[in-house]
Amino acid sequence: MNWQSLIAKIAPEDLALLTELLFAHQAQAVSHSECSTSPKIVEINALFEEDIDLDRLAPILKAALGKDKFFAYRIEKFKDKDWIEYLQQQYRPIKIAEGLWIVPAWCSPLEPEALNIMLTPGIAFGTGQHPTTKMCLRWLKKMIKNTDWVLDYGCGSGILGIAALKLGAQAAYGTDIDPQALLASQENARLNKVKFPVFHPTQLPDLKFNIILANIWFKVLIELIPTFKKYLKPQGYLVLSGINQQQASALRQHLTPWFYSEELWQEGEWCCLISRQYKN
Repeated sequence: MNWQSLIAKIAPEDLALLTELLFAHQAQAVSHSECSTSPKIVEINALFEEDIDLDRLAPILKAALGKDKFFAYRIEKFKDKDWIEYLQQQYRPIKIAEGLWIVPAWCSPLEPEALNIMLTPGIAFGTGQHPTTKMCLRWLKKMIKNTDWVLDYGCGSGILGIAALKLGAQAAYGTDIDPQALLASQENARLNKVKFPVFHPTQLPDLKFNIILANIWFKVLIELIPTFKKYLKPQGYLVLSGINQQQASALRQHLTPWFYSEELWQEGEWCCLISRQYKN
């Protein structure tokens, strides 16, 4: 089978919607990365079977985002072997911190003695490349304890929950609205030989967690505050990323009735806000 790829440059705040639209229009895999020419643009890469008319689809996607939204795209054609080689060239092992690496499934670890999280990139959000993911991983490496129960909310590839388990957490669960993400998390958990149950949010068990991580968009984080409060234990950690500094300040205000802020980590324009729930 031959394949084709729709590669679009968009504003970061449109990434979640466009990803949902791409899967709704039969994308087989979706990945994204920061644009090399502008930090305010992301590049999204969607894989389709060759019989999908991408020249017809692209204007539909642009209209769904909104007529004033930035949307520049190109189409590339691949034979099956070419696509696999392209994907493998895009992702190489990433050193997150001393002794912690993210390693694509087709690569051998560069430091076999380190903690290596094996991942199949390109099938869901969370490859370890983005600063927001890196900050969450570094926080886990610093803070995780063997008694912790962790919830990876918006788990994508499962990278944060799987990392928590390999760093020593007692248990970790994941949840995502995207069925592709749930499948990707299960596959990556199998690669890493860990037990990482994943659920649609409507099916998430009624449990309490010491740590909740959510690396998703600002507006969604605000909407989820009551949910975080429900699932987090008193004095538990709420680690929120996927936001810039201005959004972090606004998010802190929304959290104030139930959570107090402990730290704000920053890498470039991206932030990770660490808060704790008040005691009952």
